[in-house]
Amino acid sequence: MKKDRYYSLGIFLAFNVVLFNTTTHANSSWYWISETRPFDILPWVAIATIIIETLSINYVGRIYHTSEISFVLRKDAGIHCTKRLLTSIVFSNLVTTIMVAVVERIICQGSW
Repeated sequence: MKKDRYYSLGIFLAFNVVLFNTTTHANSSWYWISETRPFDILPWVAIATIIIETLSINYVGRIYHTSEISFVLRKDAGIHCTKRLLTSIVFSNLVTTIMVAVVERIICQGSW
C-alpha cells in the first residue's frame, strides 16, 4: 500500500515536470543605484533569520533541544507536530521573510 503511494507520487511528479516544463532566463535590466547590494547584506540577514527562528522554536514552540525536534517529527513514523511548534515555525518564517524584504528595500536601492 505504501509502496503504491510512492510509485504514484513519482509518476505524478514526473508527469508534471514534463507537462509544465518552463525555461527561465536570468537576464535582468535591474541595476543598483546604491553601493549596497543584497549580496552584501546577505550574511547579516541570514544570521538574524537563524537567530529569530531558533528563538521562536525554542521559546514559543517550547522545544529546547534539537533532538526533541527530530523526535517530534519522527514520532509514529510520520510527521507529528504539536500545534504550538507548527505555529511557531510558520510565524517565524513569516516574520523573517517580511524582515528580509523590508531590510533589502530600505538598504538596497535600484531601478529598472
